[in-house]
Amino acid sequence: MRDAGEMIAGMLGRKDLLGIGEISYRDNEVWKYALDTARLVGAGWNPKTSLLEGLQRTIEWEGTIRV
Repeated sequence: MRDAGEMIAGMLGRKDLLGIGEISYRDNEVWKYALDTARLVGAGWNPKTSLLEGLQRTIEWEGTIRV
């Protein structure tokens, strides 16, 4: 998750938004997250886009939203 967050922040040129380590971990904090599609691929699923391309598309789409 941290890697993905860092990738997105880098693509936006906004690493200042991450704030990693600014809040102390709590006793019940989950320390490890894993983003792994190996089991899905093993079941016959294949992504149509790469992670990088998907993030780029999402960032471009998000930029079109008017609030």
